[in-house]
Amino acid sequence: TIDGTDYLLGMGFDISQRKQAEKALRESEALYRIFAERMTESVILFHDFKIIFVNDALLAMQKYGDKSQVLKKNIMELVAEEFAIYFRELFEAVQKGINNERYFQGRWLTHENAEIWVAGRANRIQWKGLPTVLLTIRDITEEKQKEISMQEEAENLRRENVNLRSSM
Repeated sequence: TIDGTDYLLGMGFDISQRKQAEKALRESEALYRIFAERMTESVILFHDFKIIFVNDALLAMQKYGDKSQVLKKNIMELVAEEFAIYFRELFEAVQKGINNERYFQGRWLTHENAEIWVAGRANRIQWKGLPTVLLTIRDITEEKQKEISMQEEAENLRRENVNLRSSM
């Protein structure tokens, strides 16, 4: 009140840019969730061998019921024992930046300890300021079994050929 007259003092801020940025962030998050969760390839993020993200395709491939069964696990728990050295070296090389990208193929274990063949790619990315490994993986068990079967059949035919030649 000044000289008996009431005044209302107010300040205004233009927050339209902030609102636009918040909307863009929400849209970006929604797109990310759709992309990551509905992708048919399995996706894993891990830092220092600890799993920090998996998508639904990985849960299905590895036969896990929900993400809590996988998150915070050591990535090496998913790898079949005879491939442990190979994958440890590969993961360390990518995380340390020796290689920014590596393709791989090997055997992994499902939640039920069944072995499956997987193929994929490991990439080094930054996640929350930390060097993180992004894996995209697919199950190639059927393809690999056919390949092994064909190799065995070819070897049997070679042996049979040698036996026939020696008996002539």
